[in-house]
Amino acid sequence: MNPDNTVEYNSLSWVKAQLDDVLSDAQTSLNEYIENQTEGELENCIEHLQLIYGTLQMVEVYGASILAEEMQHTTTALLEGNIDRAEDAYDVLMRAMLQLPDYLEGIQAGKKDAPITLMPLINDLRAARKEGLLTESVLFSPDVESAVLSSESYDATMIEPGKLQGEVKRLRTHYQLGLLDFIRNKKERAGLQRIKAVLNALEKVSSDDEVRRIWMVVGSLVEGLMKHGIDTNLSIKMLLGAVDRQLKFILDNGEKSFSEEYSKEIIKNILYYVGLCTVDSKSVNAVKDAYHLDDLIPQESDDSAAIGGLNADLFDTVSKGITEDIVHVKEVLELFMHSNEQDV
Repeated sequence: MNPDNTVEYNSLSWVKAQLDDVLSDAQTSLNEYIENQTEGELENCIEHLQLIYGTLQMVEVYGASILAEEMQHTTTALLEGNIDRAEDAYDVLMRAMLQLPDYLEGIQAGKKDAPITLMPLINDLRAARKEGLLTESVLFSPDVESAVLSSESYDATMIEPGKLQGEVKRLRTHYQLGLLDFIRNKKERAGLQRIKAVLNALEKVSSDDEVRRIWMVVGSLVEGLMKHGIDTNLSIKMLLGAVDRQLKFILDNGEKSFSEEYSKEIIKNILYYVGLCTVDSKSVNAVKDAYHLDDLIPQESDDSAAIGGLNADLFDTVSKGITEDIVHVKEVLELFMHSNEQDV
């Protein structure tokens, strides 16, 4: 593997056309399965994904190969009946199949193979089959213990120890209700507001610095979601659900034990999504600065193979559609201009 994560152009260009064809076949097979629930089509899709994964490994495009492997695992889980919400799996598989060509085209254009830019998709695939989210020690490893975060809205030195456990007992139900609204009841904003209020209250009664930082980090994620700077996805829903289990730990064991045993992996995952936030926010910016997230996560202006733009095939399709629309509008306008009745 190249030390700077760049990929030899020729190695990918030799197989890119074949990869596009196989990926198109995989999409077709998945679509056929979604429409007709024919297991043979899903088996075909898995075979195509296996070929894609093997090819990407061969040409050493490791970020894309990780994504292809997760797509294969999720499709296999569908075939084996191990997915509770098949619609979620269909959605994320289709998104992955659409965005994988973007990633490969970025690499062909000379960008780095940066697996971290694929982590939202990879984690959504894992979340669809209820697997743990990708461990950030592989791709993203902020120092969660040494950051310095403070608030100007209260004096942290005046917080009395021992109050957090009682406040969690009082407010956990409100957190759960907010989570339910966010995930299932199509009251996303109201649910997030409720969650944010709970986090703010917990922050003000947490005497341990590290515990207060946890509520600030989770709160910045919620604020990013509320301001539409972070896209809602399966992974984020799973993470906010995991925060509720951390509240249960506090309820059972108290603040001191929690400060020593809380899940750092959950916080790392949350920090990743905060680092992706695209809106200007005081709390989000404070967390980004405290954990140096801009240094750890490639930004859109970086040379990493960021995803989300139009790949060549999709661009051609969209362009053709727009051109046809323009021609149609032009014809209607000409008809209008030359019609005595001005009736089109």
